[in-house]
Amino acid sequence: MAIHRNTSGTLTQAQLTHPENLRELRQGLLGLPRRISSKFFYDDRGSDLFCQITELEEYYLTACEFEILHQNASRIGKIVAGSRGNTAVSILEAGPGDGRKTQIITRSFANLFDSVSYGAIDISPEALDVALQRVSQDMDIQTHSVIGDTLHSLPDLVSTATGSRLFLFLGSNIGNYASDGAARLLSVIREALFPGDFVLIGFDLEKEQEILIPAYSDSKGVTREFNLNLLKRLNRELGADFDVNEFEHEARYNVEAGAMQSFLVSQKRQKVNIEAMGLDLVFEQAEEIHTENSHKFTLDGIESMASRAGFVPIEHFFDTRNYFTTSLWKIPDAAPV
Repeated sequence: MAIHRNTSGTLTQAQLTHPENLRELRQGLLGLPRRISSKFFYDDRGSDLFCQITELEEYYLTACEFEILHQNASRIGKIVAGSRGNTAVSILEAGPGDGRKTQIITRSFANLFDSVSYGAIDISPEALDVALQRVSQDMDIQTHSVIGDTLHSLPDLVSTATGSRLFLFLGSNIGNYASDGAARLLSVIREALFPGDFVLIGFDLEKEQEILIPAYSDSKGVTREFNLNLLKRLNRELGADFDVNEFEHEARYNVEAGAMQSFLVSQKRQKVNIEAMGLDLVFEQAEEIHTENSHKFTLDGIESMASRAGFVPIEHFFDTRNYFTTSLWKIPDAAPV
């Protein structure tokens, strides 16, 4: 699960109850099939559970990307430095998580550039503090942050950057977006950056279901608790009365969509009231709430996505099992006048 399974910080109760989010929840729960966006996973408990998921043996994605960055951060830095010289580089990131992946890059770049700065954007001030403290704990680096979401606040982050720019969107977060949503996000990133800038973006690759399904339905039940915590959150923060014991987590691969999908499945016919939304729902036995997509990619699909969004794929970096790729893209240099 990457969006998020994304690496964003927590979505606070005040943010959850914002009219726009309540409207999105209402539309999803009244729709057929019923849906709840994966962004609502991340209260404090949800974020803690996700951190536990990333440490599970079955959840290979995080370990794969760490391996890729450890092995290739220096090469990535040399490509960026070769584009405009090695005087200064600004590393920018959306949803930095705990900053451990970023730290691999900043440490490596410090040996290649005269000056390295780091800026991050997230909806959570707490998440930003954690990431910036980690990145700056062992090196002299200028940091800045923007509280907000990528779609609306990225230009504010980019405006503070100088020198060469590398934008990070790691963790296969792109896989949580439907194709139109991914295209919109990449368009926003493309428009915020400048010719000659780079983007480093993570993709989980297509693979056998025997590998995928355990990653999203682990033997210890942590992912199950992560999914069910969504209902607990609605109970606590919106006055809902979901009987959590009468819903079950299910993860399966949708071949047509090319995505792992997560669901909460009603175990009986039951009624649910959500007080804060004035909403009464009836769930039939086996009726599902779709809570997450995690799309899987081919290299051809990745390169096509890059080209459609106005980027040039430069190089794909792989882990030793070829489960995952972290792909370096570039915005074409401006044509001479």
